[in-house]
Amino acid sequence: MGNAQFVSSRFVAAALTAAVCAVWLLEVSHAATMDELIKIAANKSRALETIQDDSVVLRELDILMLKEDFQALERAREEEFGLLDKDGNYEGERARKKRKGVRDLGRRWPNGVVPYTISSVMSASDRRAIQQALDDWNKYTCIQFRPRRNERNYIHLENGSGCSSFVGMLGRGRQLVTLGQGCRSKGIIIHELGHAIGFNHEQTRYDRDNYVTIVRGNIPGHLYYNFEKYPQSVTNTHGVPYDYDSVMHYGQYAFSTNGRPTIITKDKSKQNTIGNSFGHSFGDVKLANAMYTCDRGCTNKPRCPSPGFVDKNCRCMCPGTNGGVPVQPCGTGGGTGGGTGGGTGGGTGGGTGGGTGGGTGGGNNNCRDNNNNCAGWASRGECQRNPGYMHVYCKESCRLCNGGGGGGGSSSCVDYDTYCATWAARGECSRNPRYMIPYCPKSCNRCSGGKCVDNNVLCDQWAKRGECAKNPNYMLVNCQRACGECS
Repeated sequence: MGNAQFVSSRFVAAALTAAVCAVWLLEVSHAATMDELIKIAANKSRALETIQDDSVVLRELDILMLKEDFQALERAREEEFGLLDKDGNYEGERARKKRKGVRDLGRRWPNGVVPYTISSVMSASDRRAIQQALDDWNKYTCIQFRPRRNERNYIHLENGSGCSSFVGMLGRGRQLVTLGQGCRSKGIIIHELGHAIGFNHEQTRYDRDNYVTIVRGNIPGHLYYNFEKYPQSVTNTHGVPYDYDSVMHYGQYAFSTNGRPTIITKDKSKQNTIGNSFGHSFGDVKLANAMYTCDRGCTNKPRCPSPGFVDKNCRCMCPGTNGGVPVQPCGTGGGTGGGTGGGTGGGTGGGTGGGTGGGTGGGNNNCRDNNNNCAGWASRGECQRNPGYMHVYCKESCRLCNGGGGGGGSSSCVDYDTYCATWAARGECSRNPRYMIPYCPKSCNRCSGGKCVDNNVLCDQWAKRGECAKNPNYMLVNCQRACGECS
């Protein structure tokens, strides 16, 4: 294909409709994967037959692309991988060429702020699922999904046809994230919001052939374009390894019309994993933090053990060990703080600050600012608007010091994240105590004056064996004293 030919949305719709209909003819005995749920939703709403705008292309079931973006992508593919033959196959990968400006950082949302509106037709249960998905992105990354004020560019979550989203910020005002019937579950919404912030599907990474095999024989020729790799020139993995557990990965039967796998994992233990994640993986969180440079405000970044990364609160975060929680502070409690002078969290806020009063972490006994921009932010009211960061890392500018020394608890017991009350009401104090107890002490009823005791005579023994880190969901709630959680 010497000149990238634009495939009209009606052709795409017809092709995808055929694939969707074929799904209903198969005996599917496994639990529905992400792509299958999206296909079912599209079929129910006849989404693939109702794309009216020929300036928009629907690819990979749920990715919307402008015509000019599609054409640019095809040119980049041709340049990097080679020409397409008459059957749509690449004739051999070419040597990669550097292209200026193709990795369009303008597609990132400025400062990680994504304004949103929600269609009035969404029910109360729909809104709860949407809010849960938004909360998870806000909790694990520095990306801030927040209700639109008067911003020009924003996403609008609407009752559309099927599930779909553009990738990244278009910069053309309102852009749609469609959540038709069948799309309004937390996992699918997390997936579509992932596209909105700039994520593509995991199985289309330029390096995917090192991790999965695409079985051409099980994919109709006219649907193979949905498996085309994205050139390295237009994507950036930010050094995050291929992730079988990603919420952005499709399942092993994606686009199959004969009931046989189309994606075979080279790590055989992951064959039934792909497509079955309905929440963030560690890799998803790490990629979002890297993509939006969430550690940009940290002046003294800790050195994290692999595969850890520095998060928005300047802590080293490692893969979570508790189901449903993708990340947790690295090491014992992520920097034990608790008067021990640092732990593995590194001196910039990795620890609990020697009690729930919110010290500066990592055993730092001085009440000071940990970012050169603190004074300026404080003067603009960020201490009130963004206490989750400011009260921990800009204590001096926010006037939270009490005779110096932030390691032993401040004079007041406050929450350090604006979402604390919401999370506490949903039971996160017990489900995710590693984050909630240090950063949401007020909402979790951990303020001084309350009882801080061990509820089991074996707490001391368990704590000595490292159970505070291995089993925080129980230990940090029922063995507070033994785990050094008392203020």
